[in-house]
Amino acid sequence: MEQQNTASVLINGLKTVAETPAEIRFDEGRICFCIDDKTNLVKQKLENEVIKTIVNFITHPALERDFIDLSTRTKVLHVRYESIIYIKAEEGYLVIYLTDNSTEVSFSTLEWMMERLPPADFMRVHSGHIVSRKHISKVTKCRPIALTMCNGNRLNVSESNRKSFLDEWFN
Repeated sequence: MEQQNTASVLINGLKTVAETPAEIRFDEGRICFCIDDKTNLVKQKLENEVIKTIVNFITHPALERDFIDLSTRTKVLHVRYESIIYIKAEEGYLVIYLTDNSTEVSFSTLEWMMERLPPADFMRVHSGHIVSRKHISKVTKCRPIALTMCNGNRLNVSESNRKSFLDEWFN
């Protein structure tokens, strides 16, 4: 956040404006509340779970995190980075493949995810895929480069990402 009279930051499409360090306002139709210096919620139009996630993120931005909070239609999921194998973009939503062989659907974008995932652990290999480096079991270097993930699924590295993938993976 900028250190000026008025500070702004974009969080998952929600514009936040802090007039003072003790006050943060959200106003994007669905969201409208204020947080005072004791993080008391003055006005709210969202479920408590979502508000708690936003308040925690804003009031503790410097904390090292090993998780990401994902919004689904009905809940906010607290997902540890290490449990994400890969993320696949579908028409208007993301499918997150997890190490317990489950999947979760989130209505975020790959760009939003890449901004929040640690770059040392995740890489974009295709316009529709983000993979966890830790969960790549096998790399086939033919054209197209094929990645076999720890769950057995195969993903191709796009031609436009081929060089950067090879540079990062083999150096």
